[in-house]
Amino acid sequence: MPTLRFISADVAVCSSTAEAIVVWKSLIRLTTSAISPIAETAPLVWSARRSR
Repeated sequence: MPTLRFISADVAVCSSTAEAIVVWKSLIRLTTSAISPIAETAPLVWSARRSR
């Protein structure tokens, strides 16, 4: 499994690829933090749907 290394702001401004990675990592972190609470309720939803 590949590991994600921290990319410093100094390095990111020198490389458009690194800059894009920093932006996408931020977006992924926001999305993941928004989805996590929803994912916790998934078992409850599935069990409720099965009992119908």
